Amino acid sequence: TADVEIVDGNLKVASGHGIDFSATSDASGMTSELLDDYEEGTWTPAYTSTSASFSYASQYGTYVKVGGFVHVQFYLNATASGTTSNTTTITGLPYAVANLNSLHQSGAAVWFSGSVDIRPLFTNAGTAITLWKKGAVAIATAAEVDNVYLVGSGSYRAS
Repeated sequence: TADVEIVDGNLKVASGHGIDFSATSDASGMTSELLDDYEEGTWTPAYTSTSASFSYASQYGTYVKVGGFVHVQFYLNATASGTTSNTTTITGLPYAVANLNSLHQSGAAVWFSGSVDIRPLFTNAGTAITLWKKGAVAIATAAEVDNVYLVGSGSYRAS
């Protein structure tokens, strides 16, 4: 039909359409079983902390979005200056994180060259990753991410 065509050997589906995985016809018009979104790209992760500023030696991120699921990878190395004892987050996620109420979405893996065991937590309904310390309520500070490498990846549900 006009909604599907072959272009340069690739199957192309018209905008607003996709692959329907539902077992039966859904008369209500819901699209939860329709895969109609796939994207790959880059994003620019950045540290932010109240009263601190950062300059970067390395700052890079990539992502893949399949439907409502986003997988990100990031690499940061920065020098922090100013007041550096406040909460530190990584900002710039390519899509806002879904608000799943009490279900927090955590990053899958990070490698950190500093002395603190960092645990990333995606911020519900936001576009940031908050950095926590393992086994403590205390949040990682800008001083703790100063001039160290942070390499990570994680997956989250987009809003």
